Amino acid sequence: MATLPTYNAPAFKSLGSYNAPTWDEEKIDAITQKRAAPGLRELRNQVQRATGRTYGSPQVTKMTLRAALQGYGAGISKVIGESSQAAANEYGKQYGYQITNAQSTYAAEADAAKAYNEYAGDTAKTQFAGAMKGYETESESEKLDKEYDLWKQRYDYTRSSETAPAPTPAPAVPFRWTPLGRA
Repeated sequence: MATLPTYNAPAFKSLGSYNAPTWDEEKIDAITQKRAAPGLRELRNQVQRATGRTYGSPQVTKMTLRAALQGYGAGISKVIGESSQAAANEYGKQYGYQITNAQSTYAAEADAAKAYNEYAGDTAKTQFAGAMKGYETESESEKLDKEYDLWKQRYDYTRSSETAPAPTPAPAVPFRWTPLGRA
């Protein structure tokens, strides 16, 4: 007797997880220091030139030193601000590339998993459809065999055209039942 096939669901791959790169403030600080170094060096040189000079009067020297140090403070603020902005822009571009790369990698992995899952699903469906067709064919064959057996049982005997020998005074029997294939 034919056994009904079962559908075997495939093991699907997960789409994975998206791992975005983390924003790194320390890298921005490092880039800021790198970009600020030339400006700070120039400010230090200017202050050293101003303090190394003598102006003859201690009050003029004092005022010059005070002005140089105020300018140094303002210059540091300006250099650090511009460097920080430039570093944020530079790191923002690098981070954008990292994000794009992470998104592309995730999309490629997700597409590969999706394609594999579709392939596995189609394969399982095709195998089940083939097994079901085989079951139907086998069931149809069994059904035909049963019908043939019923027909054979019903029509196992046939009329024989032979007449049975009878005594002369008695009338001849018109036919005799004999099993098929057996005489």
